[in-house]
Amino acid sequence: MFKNAHRILFPVSGSLYAIPYILYDVPCYVIYMHNTLITTTILFWGYSGAKNGTIIHKIDAYVARITFLHWVVYGLCYTNRDKFVMIFLILMFLNFARIGDYYSRQKWLCSLNICNHLGVHLTGLIYIIYCLHAF
Repeated sequence: MFKNAHRILFPVSGSLYAIPYILYDVPCYVIYMHNTLITTTILFWGYSGAKNGTIIHKIDAYVARITFLHWVVYGLCYTNRDKFVMIFLILMFLNFARIGDYYSRQKWLCSLNICNHLGVHLTGLIYIIYCLHAF
């Protein structure tokens, strides 16, 4: 019953759960946090209009940080991939996040903030695919 609870709690992202869990044996807590992140992100962009400083923006930021930590722990502790590559991707991710945060404090949703945020997402995607032994 607990294994399927996310389909009720997170209907938007429920179908994303099955692929990594079944094919790659990713722990449930990582998938639950990832689904929560997708849901809070949809709420942030869809319902708050991506306004800086709203409560959903703060929740989304905390969930993103927790999800990041879950993926780092999963990748470094539960996979047998090259740790140097993983640490390099983590440092790239953090660098993009730091620079994007700097520009978002200068002007919210400026082009440099968006480009660095895109770098965060692309680096995170590459890290997740690398963790899952997809290349």
